[in-house]
Amino acid sequence: MAPKVVPVSGDIEGDWVDGKVASLPTTTTGCLVQWQVYTEMRHWAHQWADLPCEDNCRVEASFMTDKASVTIGTSPDTWTFDVVRLIQRNEKTGTERPIRRAVIVNPTHGKP
Repeated sequence: MAPKVVPVSGDIEGDWVDGKVASLPTTTTGCLVQWQVYTEMRHWAHQWADLPCEDNCRVEASFMTDKASVTIGTSPDTWTFDVVRLIQRNEKTGTERPIRRAVIVNPTHGKP
């Protein structure tokens, strides 16, 4: 599977442990990984929103093990995250939204 990486620079909040934010998965180079979904907000504004920590870790585990998708939530509120097509699908409504894997470069480790 080809890497799906969006470099993101800037500060992030969290508890740092050994140079890493403890609540986010990391790449083998020590960079942080955050999965995001493209949301539609009020007045037609769009933005990338971070997945909550537990969901982020489950989607990343799916990506790292070459599993095509993972379903998160409990019925009737379930979403399938397809890490091959980079789509989040609401299983109740069928609505699909883009997702992306953001790699946040840790300045102590350099580039991803």
